[in-house]
Amino acid sequence: MAHEQSIEAAPRPNATDEAALAEKLGSRICHDLANPLMAISNGIELLELAGFGTRPEEDMLVQTVKEARARLDILRLAFGAGMDDSAQVAGRTVSQALLLMYRDRRLTPVWYPVSVPRARAKLALLLMMCADNGLPRGGTLDIRDTGGRITLSAAQATPRDIAPLWALLCGKPGAAVPTARDLHFALAAETARALGMAIKVDVGNQNLSISAA
Repeated sequence: MAHEQSIEAAPRPNATDEAALAEKLGSRICHDLANPLMAISNGIELLELAGFGTRPEEDMLVQTVKEARARLDILRLAFGAGMDDSAQVAGRTVSQALLLMYRDRRLTPVWYPVSVPRARAKLALLLMMCADNGLPRGGTLDIRDTGGRITLSAAQATPRDIAPLWALLCGKPGAAVPTARDLHFALAAETARALGMAIKVDVGNQNLSISAA
């Protein structure tokens, strides 16, 4: 006689569980991409020793690989799961990666923190990506962490109207449902909540300010 089996649906994960799962997925993707990208980078470095990179098309390939490595480092920090969120992240490392990642782009992020805990660096980078969405014409974005407050500010800029996404970031009613392109708004909001911080966005005609405290 066959034994009957009863299968119950697992409880639906809450927002924190979903954010943690998204972080683990981000870490897995970055990990799988890191090895082949590193192999390509090492190969190009060997070619450079032989004179590769002197022609324009060769230089473009070299710069593209460097930019890809920098982008992967930033994405891993912003979207990945950290082993120790209290570990310090060197500001110089982040600054150099941002310089390569945003090379030849309209937005120029200027990273001021000398050293910051990984969890706060993660939040700052997610907020930077949100600011990037809100500044289609670019500008200079100052990123600071005073220990009590994270601030991102852009003056002499022209923000676009993305009120539903700002509402999502700040956890207010009328928030947008995030798409794949807007995922960083939702993840930044959840990261801030996990740190016990509230996000505030001020949008003017020629300025944008985002703070978390």
